[in-house]
Amino acid sequence: MKDGQCPKCGSHEVHMDRENNGYSTTLRTGGLSYARLDAYVCADCGYVENYLSDKEKLRQIAEKWPRVDEE
Repeated sequence: MKDGQCPKCGSHEVHMDRENNGYSTTLRTGGLSYARLDAYVCADCGYVENYLSDKEKLRQIAEKWPRVDEE
């Protein structure tokens, strides 16, 4: 989605909230720590993808959140 194309329907009608400094929402990463998320939305099919804005939060999440095991 970051490249402007929806991976679900192939549309190029992908939009990002830029009025809110590019941040659409937040994610609790542990304790009182939060990470900002960039949300990309396809205006044709409604598909949404979120990405962490601060890559440093990835380490914090990996330390605090349990890993999803393959079934």
